[in-house]
Amino acid sequence: MRGLTRRVLRAAGRRLSALSERLADDRPGEAHRRAVLSANAGHDMAADPDEAHYARQYLSLITPALETLSAGKSAKILDLGCGHGRLTIPCAEFASAGRVVAVDFSASALASLAAGAKAKGLGNVGLCEADAATFAAGLPPGSFDAALCCEVLYNVPEWRAVLSSLSKALKPGGVLVVSLRSRWFELTRAAAARDMKSARTARDAREGRFGDGDAWSCWHTPEEAAAAVTAAGLSVERVAGIGVLSGLPDDPFGRLLSPSRLVGDERCGLFELETSLASEYAGQGRYIAVVARRNP
Repeated sequence: MRGLTRRVLRAAGRRLSALSERLADDRPGEAHRRAVLSANAGHDMAADPDEAHYARQYLSLITPALETLSAGKSAKILDLGCGHGRLTIPCAEFASAGRVVAVDFSASALASLAAGAKAKGLGNVGLCEADAATFAAGLPPGSFDAALCCEVLYNVPEWRAVLSSLSKALKPGGVLVVSLRSRWFELTRAAAARDMKSARTARDAREGRFGDGDAWSCWHTPEEAAAAVTAAGLSVERVAGIGVLSGLPDDPFGRLLSPSRLVGDERCGLFELETSLASEYAGQGRYIAVVARRNP
């Protein structure tokens, strides 16, 4: 009987060990980090003409928000998940007497940003290599006048905690501009690939992995994005879609239209159309941007 008991316990132990391994595999970790880095490798968002179009859309939200700050040109701004600096450099140009802290977990992206800032003669950009969740968790309260976190949190499992940390890091009256992946984008991407399993995931869930990939992601409706920002302790001022009529060449919206395929007045016309429709069709954007403020 004792031998049978030992065999049963060993078998149960093996099953528990296997279950633990499977559960660990389901949790985002190093494989997720590698997958995100790999997906972004070689894609310079500061140099890509399509990304420049979407940067203009973000800046149409960011610049008016920065102009309301009492700190003005002396503002201290955080760009969390800055990438190659497509938003960092314009913010540094705005805060000419202030400082921009740019954070990213890609050393190569930060090197590109450093070169870009140097070429512009900007000495007010500080760089930090770190992941968004770890950096945000260590932020002192009231340390920034403004914070950006654009096209980042959809790949950060601790995204709600990051939002809360960013909220606390803002000075009274400070502004946050954050963007989250739209549910519509994930639905259309899966449908365009004829991947109905992933389409059902996008329809029924709000986070997870698609297919056999290692990268974890989350996606939302405009109402959900605004509610999450409100729950972090901020007052939402605007919700807008980024790229409601266009996309990158390799994404589903790009099948409709990519900015880089347009010239001159056509590209200007697309920008005017998308920004004018951004609030009405926020849920149809590639990303959902939320502008919010910390109450004085």
